[in-house]
Amino acid sequence: LIHLVLNPYLNFLFHVYFRYKMSDRHRTAIEFFPVELWNELFNYFDTNDLWYSFRGLNKRIDRILDQTMLHLNFEKEGNYDYFMNNILPFMNVVNVLSLKLNNTNEIQHFFSIFSLDSLVQLRLLSLIRIYCSNDNALQFWNQLSSLNQLRSLKILLRTNSDSKNDFEEKEFIIRSIFNQEFCPLLTSLTIGDTGA
Repeated sequence: LIHLVLNPYLNFLFHVYFRYKMSDRHRTAIEFFPVELWNELFNYFDTNDLWYSFRGLNKRIDRILDQTMLHLNFEKEGNYDYFMNNILPFMNVVNVLSLKLNNTNEIQHFFSIFSLDSLVQLRLLSLIRIYCSNDNALQFWNQLSSLNQLRSLKILLRTNSDSKNDFEEKEFIIRSIFNQEFCPLLTSLTIGDTGA
């Protein structure tokens, strides 16, 4: 049994739906909720909890999950490992709306599996403690050109001893976004550093 604190609107929908379905003797199970109601319900879960709670209940719910837009937040310790072991094999990267990574190793690992330009629906990107060597930095940041839906970008670089390279990398990111018209819908931009 799932215990949720639901907003009044969603609570009302559940009540109406159960009342309606109780009169239908052939379809009384929760899995027959309409897709729209499942999507509304899924908005109350982070990705890990969503997969843990609903994945594998039945094929219909799994199909709905496969189409659900995802908000990947790896700021909490342990979320990334759970994601890699349990969600990644089923996930469609096109469904990722937001991505928050704040660990250098996790950032490098994630982008060794997915390229930045594969996240075509991405609206929010937050990379904290990202470290790019000069060889890979330009290639990585050039992929920003594919993020046409991006509205919020937060980049905090893990600085090294060469502050000139850090400055040049920040300058390249800013020039790419504004001079080359990358990320045309961007409304929020934060670029800074976190220290070593």
